[in-house]
Amino acid sequence: PLRFVFAEAVGMSSGKMPDPGGGKRGSKVEKPTDADDAQVLLTEYGRAWCVQQFLPFLDQSLGVAGAMDFRMIQNPADWHFRLPILVLAFLMPKPGVLVAAHVVNIAALCYWMPAVWDHLVWAMLTEIVFVMCAVLSNLDVTKLVGYFYPAVTDMLVMLYSSAAFWKLTSSFLNPVTSCAPVLTSELAAALFSPSVMPAGGTLAWAVLITSPALIIVLEYMVPTLLWFFPPAGVLVGLKFHQMINLMPMTYAGGFSIAMCSRYVLFLPGAVTCALGGGGKWVAPSAIWVGILALMYSVHHGQLDGCGLSFIMFGFLYTRGIFSSPSEEIIWPGGYAKGPSSSTKGGLLKFQRGAALFLGFLYGYMFPILGLMSMASSNMYGNVKMYGGSNHYLVPTGVITDYFAVNAGPDWAIDAFGGGLVRVETTNSSVLRWLNPADSTSFLPVHAREMLLAIGTPGKYFGLYSSRNYFDREEELNACALRAVGDVDKAAQASLEDPDMKYVIPAYELRRSINLNRKRVGEIFSIKYTHVPPMGSPREWQNFEGPSVEHVENTATGTKTCTIDGKPCAQDEAVLLGAPPRWLTWLLHPYPTPLLPNIGDDVFCST
Repeated sequence: PLRFVFAEAVGMSSGKMPDPGGGKRGSKVEKPTDADDAQVLLTEYGRAWCVQQFLPFLDQSLGVAGAMDFRMIQNPADWHFRLPILVLAFLMPKPGVLVAAHVVNIAALCYWMPAVWDHLVWAMLTEIVFVMCAVLSNLDVTKLVGYFYPAVTDMLVMLYSSAAFWKLTSSFLNPVTSCAPVLTSELAAALFSPSVMPAGGTLAWAVLITSPALIIVLEYMVPTLLWFFPPAGVLVGLKFHQMINLMPMTYAGGFSIAMCSRYVLFLPGAVTCALGGGGKWVAPSAIWVGILALMYSVHHGQLDGCGLSFIMFGFLYTRGIFSSPSEEIIWPGGYAKGPSSSTKGGLLKFQRGAALFLGFLYGYMFPILGLMSMASSNMYGNVKMYGGSNHYLVPTGVITDYFAVNAGPDWAIDAFGGGLVRVETTNSSVLRWLNPADSTSFLPVHAREMLLAIGTPGKYFGLYSSRNYFDREEELNACALRAVGDVDKAAQASLEDPDMKYVIPAYELRRSINLNRKRVGEIFSIKYTHVPPMGSPREWQNFEGPSVEHVENTATGTKTCTIDGKPCAQDEAVLLGAPPRWLTWLLHPYPTPLLPNIGDDVFCST
């Protein structure tokens, strides 16, 4: 069992930390009996949660170029309503105040859906679990802690495993198309000079070729260890997220701190212990000061709140884990005299089951059904979300693929029908911003050289950021994705192809065109071809068929649509209105860029 110095450091009345919800799965573990002890854990979680929420406000106030995936702070209500509630929750982390702060946070994220980062959905799901446990505990702090800790840790393990699961695709395991070499080359370029790791050298080749398998192993290690031995899981998780933090361009510090701040749930009391003076400080300080210096070097002195707070939490966790044992904390693992009546029984099982169900529905079923693409757990997985699946174990985009070739109710055909189209050319400002979002010029030169040396196209498509930062180009240019340095316009023109052909569902064409119609005074045109609803990128690229040509004036509403010189039918995709609002709240599909010489696999697009 994990041991910490709690009684001395925190001054708890009972001398024991509560075991919230069952310890090692299947074992009988002593539950909290003292509300003061439970409040210590709730305070620890609540303040760690508040710290993560404060960071976007801090970065924006200081004008810091934050992580590419930081939370959006645009609405005045964030400053005038959400921030004061967060401050109150930090100062008074009681059940009622924390519930109010969580509810406001959930509502704010729902407003932005689905233009949110995947980690924000993970965070929102954990916040929903907190509110559920608070309601069912009737705001009793002992019961709340006893319900929440096991339920939310179950969910986080489920979410981590889903992210690893969606990398079991043929395209991710193919180094030529995989996102793994793209990300690994960026990390390697940040850490090693060309003289140490030359492009085409044995070391660079070995690292990039094996990166897909190594990333899958690492991503499965985190949830496995968090489930069976949380201290090791937290340490491996910190390593995983710190690797992400060292990427100069795709620095996803928002994801890292969102998970890091929730590791208190796997190490109850560790941060409290470390802050109270428990544990050794020399070795943890040396480790994290070294990491801080490395971060400072990689990001050229541009450190933001996410990176700095991650290092702070990392130091506290490390110190807490290696603290000198004095009181035994039997969670998770170990033995106990018997369970408390406060949190055992059917209600706890229901909440753990509900949390697992929510995690499974979002993490696994939404991509399988095709109800969510962007903001789902398939980030960087090279997942083929329409036109057939490239996953080794499960289908994907089932609903879209079904209604592309089958009849059904009008509402279902309106939402999911229409099949797939290949965009040949367009001058639509919306479509050209969203697709194909070629951002290759922002990759470090050394990274591109290493990618080209192993036979990849050396491309990077920023499809996620182009959607999340839609109509917010100024903020995109201020984040790490674009703030790594000035890009020479000539180099950008030679590396990026904004006219590249790509395939999208008719649903996404309709969604984009109707966004364009809101831009008054624009005359736009588009030429596209309907391609087979089931097929591979190579088949879609080689397909020949009649093309639809459409010209529209958003000021006058004038539209001209022809197919092979004849007027289009009224149900042609480009003439239809926006897709159903309930679906656009969930679904933003990515395009499939049609690159030459990549065969049947989907190239890294995220």
